[in-house]
Amino acid sequence: MGCTDARPREGITIEKIYFEKAIKKLGLNNNSAREYDNHFHRYANQRSQIPDIKIKKICSELNLNPEIIESLFDYFVDQEGLKYNKKYYFSRKLSTIGILFGSGTIVEKLKLLFGNYDLDTSRLLSKFEIREMLKDVVKIHLVIIPKYIEDVTGYIPDISLYAKKCFSCKDEVVELFYDLIIESNESIMLKQFIRKFLSPILLGIFDGAYLRESAFKFSDEIQKLKELNNGSGNQVLSHRNSLAFIPEPHRKLQTLNQNS
Repeated sequence: MGCTDARPREGITIEKIYFEKAIKKLGLNNNSAREYDNHFHRYANQRSQIPDIKIKKICSELNLNPEIIESLFDYFVDQEGLKYNKKYYFSRKLSTIGILFGSGTIVEKLKLLFGNYDLDTSRLLSKFEIREMLKDVVKIHLVIIPKYIEDVTGYIPDISLYAKKCFSCKDEVVELFYDLIIESNESIMLKQFIRKFLSPILLGIFDGAYLRESAFKFSDEIQKLKELNNGSGNQVLSHRNSLAFIPEPHRKLQTLNQNS
């Protein structure tokens, strides 16, 4: 019992000692989510890629330290381009990390996310588009940020374990959020999309620390449920553990105001 009680505190300690400091050092909150979205789309080519030289220009215009930020941006490099000695970054994914970490209200960020993943400009998000958005958002919080922290801190064993447990829950978190957003709809409009975020669970999309702490806390239980389902993790969280991902009262998420 004591070990179980200790694990959430361990996750919180890792977040405060390592994650908060490293994320603050990146300086992403010094610009607005809208500025990031504008820049990453403005400098993208027709394939929604940004060449290396343009990334340096973006860093200069937004006063980002390239020596620090490019080590994070490198997780968004198109690996195919490297085969031809060309370095391109995925603009949509970079825009997403800017939306998540830049300043702005929840409603402003939701509007930007909606536009970022309305791939066919239909003013609707289809099931496919919603899933693509969630895969990118969850990957940033549960995979890329932990890997980045691992790298900059020199692969400390506690951080590596924390990162591993976060990674192990990513698919289940995507399915949980997907079920809550899409429900029985084939597609949703912007107003519907914003309204969905009256759900405190979905607000966890904007609280990476909480998602990581929750994944760390429940990863062992989720793995056991996967084994009971013959390795299939789908629906595990939505059926058994969705309440675990409701942000706690102390979370400083902005209140969702649909008139914002």
